[in-house]
Amino acid sequence: MSLARVFSGLWPAPDQRSPPSVRGRRAVESTVVAGLGWAGGLSFVALILSAVKEASAADPDLAVFDDASITYKGFEHGTFELVTKEAVPRHIIVDDPGQTVVLSKTGSSVSFAQIGNNASRMEDLQRQQQDVLANYSKDHGPAGSGTPPGEAVDQTLQPIDFQAPDGPSPQHALPGLVVPASIVPDGPLIHSPPTLTLGSGPVEIDTVAFDKFSASSGSFSATSFGSGTTPTFGIAGGAVGPFTVAGASYDVEKAGSFGILYLNSATGSYAYVPNNDAINALKAPNADSFIITASDGFASASQTFTIDIAGTDDAAAISGETGGSVAAIAMTAAAIAAAAMAHDVPTATGKLADTDVDDPANTFTAVSSPQASDKGYGSFTMTSDGHWTYALDSASAAVLALTAHQTLTDTFTVTTIGGTPQVVTMTIQGADDPAVISGDTHGRVVEAGGVHNSAQGVPTACGLLTATDVDGPSNAFVPVKCPEPSDHGYGSFTMTADGHWSFALDNGNCAVQALNAGQSLTDDFTVRAADGTAQTVTVTIEGSNDAAVVCGDICGRVTEPSNSCDPPPRASGTLSDRDVDNPDDTFTATTCPQGSDHGYGNFTMTTCGTWTYVLNSDNPAVQALRSCDALTDTFTVTTIDGTPRS
Repeated sequence: MSLARVFSGLWPAPDQRSPPSVRGRRAVESTVVAGLGWAGGLSFVALILSAVKEASAADPDLAVFDDASITYKGFEHGTFELVTKEAVPRHIIVDDPGQTVVLSKTGSSVSFAQIGNNASRMEDLQRQQQDVLANYSKDHGPAGSGTPPGEAVDQTLQPIDFQAPDGPSPQHALPGLVVPASIVPDGPLIHSPPTLTLGSGPVEIDTVAFDKFSASSGSFSATSFGSGTTPTFGIAGGAVGPFTVAGASYDVEKAGSFGILYLNSATGSYAYVPNNDAINALKAPNADSFIITASDGFASASQTFTIDIAGTDDAAAISGETGGSVAAIAMTAAAIAAAAMAHDVPTATGKLADTDVDDPANTFTAVSSPQASDKGYGSFTMTSDGHWTYALDSASAAVLALTAHQTLTDTFTVTTIGGTPQVVTMTIQGADDPAVISGDTHGRVVEAGGVHNSAQGVPTACGLLTATDVDGPSNAFVPVKCPEPSDHGYGSFTMTADGHWSFALDNGNCAVQALNAGQSLTDDFTVRAADGTAQTVTVTIEGSNDAAVVCGDICGRVTEPSNSCDPPPRASGTLSDRDVDNPDDTFTATTCPQGSDHGYGNFTMTTCGTWTYVLNSDNPAVQALRSCDALTDTFTVTTIDGTPRS
């Protein structure tokens, strides 16, 4: 016959039929149910709560079944715990009157079920108990029904009161039964597992830096019930030591995903040694878990011990060229624009490297299209392998405003593939951008006629210059107060601070004097804006015909002939000349005789300066001369430049 034992907890009403010793207390009925196909064979003995034992002490007629096979723990406030004495004990909680616990055993297998005590269940329990009582057969003895024989009067069974948990319906009392002490055989000894307490595990916090984690230590505890032994600890899947961590001894270890857990099996002390590389490689929170066991030789318990890992994306360690310099172009804005069109712009380059525990090393976010720098003085690009390029915007107003001894700094930010930023700092070396000078950059003077020529010429030239400068004052020049020679030495110049220049021709200069009419020379002089920008002023020197200096035979003598048949009297001479702007000793030729100034004769002139005068004897004035009389006559010859000589 299959047997089962049913335990039910309930609070009977004070006015219901219960022994005075247990009325108003928690009552637990222990009923051996026979003949139920779902129960299986039973070798358990009865269990009753400690309150019933107290009642037994007060009332000798109240029997208490042997509880050698099933232990119990009594608690206040209406809760008790059944602990099976198996190799692996099980704990069964009967909480408030709303539960019925059914224990079953077939062979060496023990099972149980917890069923809520609703009104229908109460009726079913009552019916089962009545069936057991109705079918009792004392012949079965220890091998058969556990229902006590009615004729045994030395022991009584505590009546079972039924009460639905959801209403104060009347309880049904069963008549007292006589139970022989020998009808229920002792069952196998069943031990409860140790109570294992792990406590909270350590928390490893990963930061954006590469962290070095320290070992954490703690202790587990366990309590054994009724075994008389001290529990020992273990780690599921762990390896046997010995091991030493920070001077402490351990004999079990187990490697987790992010560290190693060491355990002292005798004391429960543990140490967790984090794996720096594994934790730093995390980008998100995670956990390391180990199954901890405690065994007292009869039963064991296990729980999961968890170490929380607050993983995060670690920052990369960046090295390499984190700065550079670039020089501004010293030219006008127009020239800078032309250079930009030709892609001839100042640049700086560099190379970065990185190491990253949770991302590939030496890998950066590429910037293929030029991006503006932080201050806008230039732009930058970046390759995925760490090469950066900075291009200066030479047309930037701030860059143009730099002088040769001034600098600016600009920055731009690149990132690794994991998002770690790196600022690259650029130093921009200024250049003295030239001023833009405009105004009177040309002048004109005219050579004077010289000592032998009354032409005064135009001996001076004047002009005004203006200057605009992006990195210096406008319309400001370096003054030249004392006259300074011009580049070719044909004159000298002065300059005022506000841009007025003056050029004075040196008419005594041989080259100037050598100029003839229609000829010219150019001379230059250089003035400078306040920032040093040079401006050349060109002066055109127009020549004048300087008179030649003639010397030689400038007088002659002829005598009127006494005979009209005599040849006409002649006189001749040679002239020479010195001319700064024409060949020397060169005269205008007069090959055909020309009449003299008074008509007393005529003359001729060669280019080399020889003149001839022929007297006109037939001239009445000449004929009228007496032997002691004289006349004066003149004629004029010219040098090649027209200088006359009489």
